[in-house]
Amino acid sequence: MDWFRTHVYIAAWASPLITLIGFLVRNTLRPSEKMDWSMIIIYVTFLTCLAAQLTPGIEPAVRTSAVTGSTISFGLIIADSFFRH
Repeated sequence: MDWFRTHVYIAAWASPLITLIGFLVRNTLRPSEKMDWSMIIIYVTFLTCLAAQLTPGIEPAVRTSAVTGSTISFGLIIADSFFRH
């Protein structure tokens, strides 16, 4: 269990890829359903920035940019959820 705690960033880097593959599969299974690709890009951006925050070997300037990117993209996700429903 200690190995997973120190290498949690590997799962974090896999999450944007898994999400993108899931959206692509969903698009091929339901072609009549319109995909909001701008929101998909925001989701993938949030997950990528979150993975950069969790990676221990990232430089401080990159980590600061990742925090900014994840904060902005998370705010956009919340705003989209609030205004859409």
